[in-house]
Amino acid sequence: MDEPRDLANDPARTRWAAALREDVHRFARERLLPAMVPSRVVVLDDLPALPNGKVDRGALRALAAAPAPGVTPAAAEHATPAESAARALWAEVLGRSEVGPDADFFELGGTSLIAVRMAARWAENGGAPLDLTAFMASPTIRTLVRLTGGDGGWQPVPDAAVRGVPADRLAALAQLPADVRPCGEPARSGGVLITGLAIPHIVRAFADTDNAADADNTDAAVHVLVPAADAGTAQELLRVRLVECGLWRAGDADRLVAVPGDLTQPFLGMEPETYRALAAVVARVVHVGECFDRRAAFDDLVPVNVLSTLEVLRFASTGAGKAVAHLSPLSASSEVSGSLAQSKWVADRLVRQAAERGVPTRTIRVGQVVSEHEDVVDLADGFLAAMVRACMTVRAAPDLELSFPVTSAARVAEVVVGATGDVVVPAGSVGWREIVSNIRYIGRAVAVVGYDDWLRALSAEPNALTPYLAYLADGLSPALGYGHRLTPETDTDDTGRELLRTFPSRSANTRMTTDEFTLREHRVPVPLDHSDPDGPTIEVFAQEVVARGREHDDLPWLLFLQGGPGAPSPPPAFAGGWLTTALEDHRVLLFDQRGGGRSAPITASTMAGRTDQEIAAHVTRFRADSIVRDAEVLRARVAGGAKWTLLGQSYGGFLALTYLSLAPEALSAVLISGGVPPLGATADEVYRHTYAELLRKNSAYFAEHPDDADLLKRLAAHLDTHDVRLPDGARLTSRRLRLVGRNLGMSNGPDRVHAVLRQAWDGDRVSEGFLRAVAAETGFTDAQLYALQEFLYAGPDRPTRWAAHRVLAEFPELTDADPPLLIGEMIYPWMFEEFTELRPFAGAAHLLAEESDWPDLYDLDRLAANDVPVAALVYDGDLYTPVELQLRATPRIGAARVVRTGEFHHNGMMRNGELLTRLLEVVRGDGGP
Repeated sequence: MDEPRDLANDPARTRWAAALREDVHRFARERLLPAMVPSRVVVLDDLPALPNGKVDRGALRALAAAPAPGVTPAAAEHATPAESAARALWAEVLGRSEVGPDADFFELGGTSLIAVRMAARWAENGGAPLDLTAFMASPTIRTLVRLTGGDGGWQPVPDAAVRGVPADRLAALAQLPADVRPCGEPARSGGVLITGLAIPHIVRAFADTDNAADADNTDAAVHVLVPAADAGTAQELLRVRLVECGLWRAGDADRLVAVPGDLTQPFLGMEPETYRALAAVVARVVHVGECFDRRAAFDDLVPVNVLSTLEVLRFASTGAGKAVAHLSPLSASSEVSGSLAQSKWVADRLVRQAAERGVPTRTIRVGQVVSEHEDVVDLADGFLAAMVRACMTVRAAPDLELSFPVTSAARVAEVVVGATGDVVVPAGSVGWREIVSNIRYIGRAVAVVGYDDWLRALSAEPNALTPYLAYLADGLSPALGYGHRLTPETDTDDTGRELLRTFPSRSANTRMTTDEFTLREHRVPVPLDHSDPDGPTIEVFAQEVVARGREHDDLPWLLFLQGGPGAPSPPPAFAGGWLTTALEDHRVLLFDQRGGGRSAPITASTMAGRTDQEIAAHVTRFRADSIVRDAEVLRARVAGGAKWTLLGQSYGGFLALTYLSLAPEALSAVLISGGVPPLGATADEVYRHTYAELLRKNSAYFAEHPDDADLLKRLAAHLDTHDVRLPDGARLTSRRLRLVGRNLGMSNGPDRVHAVLRQAWDGDRVSEGFLRAVAAETGFTDAQLYALQEFLYAGPDRPTRWAAHRVLAEFPELTDADPPLLIGEMIYPWMFEEFTELRPFAGAAHLLAEESDWPDLYDLDRLAANDVPVAALVYDGDLYTPVELQLRATPRIGAARVVRTGEFHHNGMMRNGELLTRLLEVVRGDGGP
């Protein structure tokens, strides 16, 4: 063929070739991940060929290596200092001798991963952090310089700035002004001022004190400084934050007062009159409203960390006397690297000098603060929280052997309210893999991938880590100061046998110790089919948890049975208040029941290569009777055959009654939360009750959020007429959309539904964030067994035959509603066609629906004669286990008592340890342990 044509003298063809390159790039970017987009497009009349007619690949490589467009001597002459620095950097990372200011980064051979590393180098050389998402829309030198502030955004930074500032400057800043001094007697009203919402649990803890609850003492209210323009906006921001964390309670509007203000301003940003009035009634100040961003420069941190602390101390010196509690990270120091630690050191010094003058102060040191709700609050700075959120967004998490010092937000709040003097809040160590496990536990589908693959995913779409990408190119930057690598530590028992390894080793038994508890992991082989003990085996997983310092005490056992089926037991660091209560008197075993978590999970990958009949036959061995027999193996191997108390949450209550039917001699007591099974009721009857409750939940939801009705209607109409795809490629249909109502019966569930729907639109298009949220809220990525749940209600000659699907036809007010109504956790045949993760189970699901040869899971005669104390917590309005059927079933169980509540929802005990205390008191009153 002819040599490639020089297009310099053919303007029309030049424009045509440029347009074609752009079209090809646009086409690829719209359909491929960034890492798969061609790095360069070369336009040729024909492909170069060898004499035999085959493509000359050597010639193609030479063409690809030819100089790219945009390089001209004039451009080099007129380059700004920032452009020159960027061109030199690009030439280095891309292996080019020349780079023009308008050349396309990807045409020059760049990839998304190289772009991340380029951004990191740019920041290291003095450039501002680069928004890679915006850069990739037009990846040129000019764009890089523009997005990072032009020449004003590029200033070569000496190494000292990365490490912070000199000690003499810190010492000069750490001088407390003379106007900070002790004042009068503390305010008798006992009011509290909290300077931010970084840890909302502190607000909740003070609101629950007797003083704050005194309706006759309005000055004793809990005041919270909120950055807002007016009181109304501040109060709403306060309410929304507590609602998001499940911490808002009835009556909070009376006892919590949001104060609009600004920590960095004189008088804390308040009007002088407001400031003085507040100073007269506040007796305690909790300072927690500072900045914890390790990326920020020292001068940017001074106002929010140093000056804000000074203003708080001045407030404590105004009006009535006040005690100041100052929260600070563990790393605050004048000698460690990093501006954040140094700015916090200055703040700590100011607090210490105030204490020396007689101002009552105390410093409370914490590491990363982990919320017991569904998000993570990282007090050390925003990174760990951003990392968790980013993994949820891109549906991928890096495979890291890292651990982080953490403590629960509830524990921090307890110390702030109750402790005296300086204190370090006990912090445990949680592995990154456990954090990923918790992300999956709350229903977010994330794949564990290699670090480079994770970086590519992060660079493909906006996420919470986008501002940090420049710091991540070569691993978690030491300058960020996160975590430490886990190193194996071997322990032995009295016989010298290796027993324990530092979490999260994958040995048979592993242990992690925190300042609150010790965790030991157990992996035990059990028969796949207990009727064939010599046949194939599977491995079940459980975590033994005991309070720190009581590892060798003779404590009674409590076996926790999780809801499901197919869900893992909660990681201990995120289990909730019930675990703290249980550990006061018990050694707790958190059991991943077979089919989920780390106990032979049933997933598309583990079932790959099996026929529909083989999958169905396999699943029949994963019902309650098999799980109980697994638990008996664990009791013998882990608990030494000792009796234990059962705690069954939701489906765990079903398992508990099967346990009472098969092995009551193994049990000392049974506690059930929202999970008394419908003894004697058919699947059809169960769903008639749940659909009726679902209608009531819809009425309550749309009464609270009336605008969501039209929003849902508009979305459904759009999905019926447009091909909208979820992140996994499945089409989002209007009937799948309605499944976001799955959480309506949970604590804070309606708020979760509302949050999903409110992000639906991006102009006239459905937003990407909404699609990710719907996929997470409705999907079954980590719990395919849960989608086969109807077999829970099957029995001898009682096939379910898609009971939820059949019974729905009896409720036209649900099926024909306009606007459409939300649907709960029911399972329908069409889901096995539309859900990507369920398609491999479609044939098996139909076989299981028609199966009639099921054993009974409950021995009604044995249950009637039962003498093991049973306490059942029944939640009024339970959407998942109908109240009427639970109340009908409990009289059929000997020694059973009901604790009924209308204050909490289906997962109430998971969030409130006091409910477990009530159940324990009931069984102890009947002779239980």
